[in-house]
Amino acid sequence: INLFDNGTLNKNDAVVIDKAVNDLNQLNYYLDDTTCISVEKIEEQLDLLSHNGQFSVVIIDYFQLIKESKENCSYVCKKLRAMAVKYDVPIVITSQIRRILRDDPRPILHDVTGMGLPWDGFDNIWLLHRYDSASEDDFEVLHELEVYIVKTAAGPKGKYVFPFNKNSGKIYGFKNFDNCMYIEEESKFR
Repeated sequence: INLFDNGTLNKNDAVVIDKAVNDLNQLNYYLDDTTCISVEKIEEQLDLLSHNGQFSVVIIDYFQLIKESKENCSYVCKKLRAMAVKYDVPIVITSQIRRILRDDPRPILHDVTGMGLPWDGFDNIWLLHRYDSASEDDFEVLHELEVYIVKTAAGPKGKYVFPFNKNSGKIYGFKNFDNCMYIEEESKFR
């Protein structure tokens, strides 16, 4: 996207973008960009999609755009959890967190619980953090993305560090946790 914004798109970039678009066209996905959607409307859409075939994951980006999220977080979370069970599908929810100003900018579980999100209703909570660096303009530079698994239904909690290209948004080794470094157990940083 930076290439479009600053007008530096070249022929090689166009080839990469064309390949990515073709790869996306091979996938079976449904995208709804309705703003301020209700949790009931989400369930209606899942009902319709379930009649047309199986889907493997639901991604909601992000929680605060669900209509009822400000008034009744608990209700929305319970409804989403019930949908996950009903359709036997994981529901991934992204959320912007509200961090209290402190010396350490890395997120902590309190940043989630302090917003009124009922964290006990989620099977997994992962907090992501990346450091900005002075070399942001270099398209090929890999930055570090820290992933804090602070709550999980299965597997170890802890801090993992992945190579991350800030400009492309690509996280390397995330699929099987290849190329990541396991840093420490959860109890040491939270």
